[in-house]
Amino acid sequence: DGRCRISITLLRKIVAEGNSINANLGNASVKMNRILSQAEVWFNEYKPLLASFRIVTSSENNSLSTPTACAVKMDAVNVALEKGSELSVDLEEAMQLKVLAEKSQKWFSRALAIAPKRSKRNARGKKKVNREKHSLGELLSLVQEASEVPIDISDDLERLQMQLTEVQSWRLQAQCELKSISAAFGKLQSERLAYYGAPDLHTDKVASDQKLAVLEPVDSNNQSPQQKVSKASEGLKVHRMIGNLVKSVHSIGIYTVEEGIAEMLSKISKWCTKTAMMIAAPGQMFEKRYFKDLDNLIAEGEALLQEGKEDDTGAEQLEDSSLPLELKSNWTQLVSDDKTRLEKCREHRDEFISWCKATEAILSATDKKIPIETLRELGKQSLIYPKGAETVKRVQTILHEANAWIETTSEIVNSGQKISLEDAKVRVAKGENLNINCPEFRNLRNALRISRGWQLRVKRSKLDSGQSQISDIKDLIEEHSKFLVCMPDEIK
Repeated sequence: DGRCRISITLLRKIVAEGNSINANLGNASVKMNRILSQAEVWFNEYKPLLASFRIVTSSENNSLSTPTACAVKMDAVNVALEKGSELSVDLEEAMQLKVLAEKSQKWFSRALAIAPKRSKRNARGKKKVNREKHSLGELLSLVQEASEVPIDISDDLERLQMQLTEVQSWRLQAQCELKSISAAFGKLQSERLAYYGAPDLHTDKVASDQKLAVLEPVDSNNQSPQQKVSKASEGLKVHRMIGNLVKSVHSIGIYTVEEGIAEMLSKISKWCTKTAMMIAAPGQMFEKRYFKDLDNLIAEGEALLQEGKEDDTGAEQLEDSSLPLELKSNWTQLVSDDKTRLEKCREHRDEFISWCKATEAILSATDKKIPIETLRELGKQSLIYPKGAETVKRVQTILHEANAWIETTSEIVNSGQKISLEDAKVRVAKGENLNINCPEFRNLRNALRISRGWQLRVKRSKLDSGQSQISDIKDLIEEHSKFLVCMPDEIK
């Protein structure tokens, strides 16, 4: 800015040399004397302040009392600098004071960001103010640098130390909670292993029992005696513990290694909760709207395990350096087991999709009828799938109707009873609609064909005109007596 930077000593020397010259220097001499006069006023007023920072020597300071630098308030320094800026020159002493002030101000700004002053308004209203978190290293660094700040920082340092005390206290509590969470993860994994069995055999249990209810949530009033543990007890406990830990993080303004672990545990807890719900209600995996959810859960589980491998959280910062490894071992075992169960569910779902496609092709075929053995086999296979699935309902409905039709038809055929032509037509039409191929259907259809053929021969015999032979008529009557489907009108 073109301003001259000069010390008070050099300024005095220049003015003294000018005044010692006998010649008339005119305005230059007057101007220099005025600059010196202004500088002297500022210098004398703030000489004790300058001396406290050792910008001037104690011999230059004639003040009765010189404050120590650590007792000087930042406001006083700012006032001195503001008045110093009004001088016609940049006084060297003022510039040195400015450098110290800027250094101190940087420290103050960092301290205020890390440990802000408490707002009485927010305290009364309990309103939380979201702000960026700083690391524990930054807080410790500020406390260590405090001794180098040449200005009174007692209030700010006190806030920092209070912040540090709070953080250290929270960290000790958090580490105790992490130990409990680690143990709870181990118990939860054992409980789920006892309840569901080995992850690799997860859906085999369903297939063997042919009932999805095997894995449905157990009603507290109707718990089967062979189930020795509740799959929910440790799960609810560990997720509650993680939730409380994550909540407590919000009360701490400093980011610590424990908070990093808590964030990871929060993701694990959410994944485990959604996974437990999916595994506990396996019927959902066969519903199309849950296909994507199942695939996403498996992908998220893989990502969590990968993140666990890559995450090397600083164990050296914890009181118990073995805690992170123990915690990781317990949660990764749980996540790995449940991810395997989900993958088995997905395999079962994919088998179901393939089964549905093949079954629909069989049921929808128009070129040939479905053998009753094939339909009954499909009915058996459908028992391991949810009853609400469209294909399962269709198979079981057709099978039920087919079995009922076969049963009644078999009774008629085996009883020796005769049925009318109309009844036979209706029953064969029903069999046609069922699209099944079975002995009962073939026998009834053949009986109907024979009776119709006989009916046609009767019409061709010209009974009405009296041209038929008695022997032919007797043969027709004898033949009709052996039919399942009778023709009473023709016999008359």
